[in-house]
Amino acid sequence: MKALALTGILVGAASLRSFLLHLRWFSGFEATVFAFLVWSYAGYEDWATKLTATYIFSMALLCLGLNILSILIRNKRPNLLMRLCGLASIFCSFSLNSMIFAYGLGFVALLLGERSDLGNKRSGKWSRPTTIALRFGDFLAVPIVYWISINYFFPKIGPYQQYYLIRIPTGAELLSRLRDFWQWGYVHLVTSGLFIIRTMPKLLLISFSGAGAIVLFASGTVKRDSDGISELRSAAWLPLFAIVAFVVLAAPYIVSGISPTGQFYESRHLVLFGIPLGLVSIAGYRIVAAVSAKDAVGRAAIGLVIALNLCALWNNYLFQQARWLRQAALIDDLRRKYPEPPAAVFNLVDGFADHGHALFGMTEITGALHTAWDARPLFGFCRRAERSTILQEMEPLVNKEGSAFRDMDIWGPQATIDFVPNPPILTYYALSLAYYRDLVSVSAHDTESLIDTLAKVNVQVSPITNLAPRSAQ
Repeated sequence: MKALALTGILVGAASLRSFLLHLRWFSGFEATVFAFLVWSYAGYEDWATKLTATYIFSMALLCLGLNILSILIRNKRPNLLMRLCGLASIFCSFSLNSMIFAYGLGFVALLLGERSDLGNKRSGKWSRPTTIALRFGDFLAVPIVYWISINYFFPKIGPYQQYYLIRIPTGAELLSRLRDFWQWGYVHLVTSGLFIIRTMPKLLLISFSGAGAIVLFASGTVKRDSDGISELRSAAWLPLFAIVAFVVLAAPYIVSGISPTGQFYESRHLVLFGIPLGLVSIAGYRIVAAVSAKDAVGRAAIGLVIALNLCALWNNYLFQQARWLRQAALIDDLRRKYPEPPAAVFNLVDGFADHGHALFGMTEITGALHTAWDARPLFGFCRRAERSTILQEMEPLVNKEGSAFRDMDIWGPQATIDFVPNPPILTYYALSLAYYRDLVSVSAHDTESLIDTLAKVNVQVSPITNLAPRSAQ
């Protein structure tokens, strides 16, 4: 999965840059920066999560397919094999359904790019885009073919069967969900980056060095030939397109009743939201360069944006690393102290939550139980993070075909796991940095001893308090 994710990032970034250059809207510098921001976007916190490697690969396939389509449009006699590869790439990218909307944005951008190539001629401005739409009708039909295939030939089963059913939101719900995407997509990114800037000068230095290297690398490409006035005009439409992209990319989730939350895994819904960030950043670069009349000032401004994004990425990675260390400590101590599971349903009382660490989700706790005691039908959750009706809510999934919770004995014997951190209790970033120091250290205090001394576990077999009783059948 690591190889899949890394391959996706490299192929996707190269394909996106090439696609942007074929649009002829961006210089080489701008296309490079845009692609970097999209493929390092810190609002998506799951870059290092193996489970979501398929999300990254789906986006890479979409970028590859759009790049192939842009190449085909430029050729009067497109290669049949390349055409089939482009269709297959785009079709397979739709395994993540939100890519359909991103594909629509990309296709419209290609048509608008062809229209702008016609210059200021009043007649025939739409003749070229119309011709392209007719020539590449098979590319227009791909989303329709995919949607028919997954609804009639390969329908979803299990809990995801109704996951993307359309639910028309009210006005208040629409605004609330858009606010969620704004909050967790961009405001949270800025606060995460600023946290690293304030508290970790070494990581700040690394981030600024990385941003400088990216800007220098991108600066080796061809610059746009334009004066300050035309630069300002060319920047004006980018924020407007960013707003449209933001709404369109959020639309499939909003109509399905889904929105991101503070839980890191839910950031998977933000995988495409580096696109609006890239558009606004390039607009800012053009405006600053035009107003200051110095391109170097504009590049310095874009370097600050990249540095802030890299700082937020560091924060996300430290958070994930500490989460893994805590989970490893929980698994090891359970396995060491309890050779057999003392119950079927477990409530985790996480002592780290009072010291800046986020609570585990029920899938993480259940996965930890299975790792400690093999694949028995065990279920774990954190009562502090769930409603009192959690077991009642899980009951339909126990008998659901395709459910990860199928055949679990959720009304079986219950127990509470006290997960108590050993002093000194480290914050998530201090814990991650301690782990990194142990990785490069030659002392006896290695990473295994860090995990072993991180916390202690005690299991109390008794009914879990404040849970709603089983409903009468």
